[in-house]
Amino acid sequence: MPRHWFLKTRNGKAGPITSKALVRLVADGKVLPNSGVSADGEHWFKASNISGLPFRKAEPLRYWVKTRSGDAGPFTVPKLVKLAAARRVKPNVMVSCDGKRWVQAIRVAELCFPSHLVSPAPSPQPLTETPVVQTAPSRSVWADIRESEFERRFGSRGSVWECDDSLIAVHVHPASPSRPVTTIVTSGLSDHAMPVTAASASPRAELLIYVDVATPVFIEVLRAIVEHAVRESSSYGYGSFYEHGEPLFADSELDGCIFMISNVPSDDAIRSVVVIDQHPLQMLWVLPTTSLERSLIARHGLRVFCQMMDAGGHGLVFDPSRTCLVKRSKLEV
Repeated sequence: MPRHWFLKTRNGKAGPITSKALVRLVADGKVLPNSGVSADGEHWFKASNISGLPFRKAEPLRYWVKTRSGDAGPFTVPKLVKLAAARRVKPNVMVSCDGKRWVQAIRVAELCFPSHLVSPAPSPQPLTETPVVQTAPSRSVWADIRESEFERRFGSRGSVWECDDSLIAVHVHPASPSRPVTTIVTSGLSDHAMPVTAASASPRAELLIYVDVATPVFIEVLRAIVEHAVRESSSYGYGSFYEHGEPLFADSELDGCIFMISNVPSDDAIRSVVVIDQHPLQMLWVLPTTSLERSLIARHGLRVFCQMMDAGGHGLVFDPSRTCLVKRSKLEV
């Protein structure tokens, strides 16, 4: 064995070091089998090619599992496979191999989940006395994962509104002490892959709005938008428009909307957690607008419109009575 060695590091070449120092670095786990080494600083090869170095045996990959009572584990991959097969670990449960980066169990390639884990759950009671109509097709394999994430972020789910001929539902998550705003969100639009455009960061999307009190008119607005998307094969993305053709509400100037990134960071972060058919789930915040406001956005950009909203004191909550901001400004559209 040569008396001196050079090491390849992220910052360039290091060394020379003695053979004894190299052995010590290997024993400490600081030089790995794939680390680059050289006897002359010019010709490089893997450290594993040097016989006699005390490399540590690779430890099996282990996972921690999020539970209601804390983090459980660590479990080896074979053990985790058994837990999944026994339905003790579900697709939407969060797991981590280092305790820092957490992903849903369904994203661990080695795991397979029984198909009945994603069977339809009992439907909650709707806001009206009209019963929810169950449609013939089954729920998608992503429904439980998506809706579990909604409950984790938006709070417990209340009413569910469904259409007679569609599996796209509108869920209401009432306000709570920890989240003082009611969240209304679609579930099922992301089962339909939208055409990909420059505005759509992903072909998979769901819509959401924030209100003080959930009323049927808000549900109808979301249902009209999703039905239009499916019927016309439309593509919705950040900054794109929806033209309703008539006022969204009685005695209102608002006749369409723009889709925005949610002002609630944790809601927007859903796209980094829920992946549908290899595409992130983008959450589109539905912001009602007038035709003049959409013309202004097209001419001057979204930033100008957002500044006008802030100046007018219009925040997160959906306001059907809001008047046209362009009429108050001096900007030309």
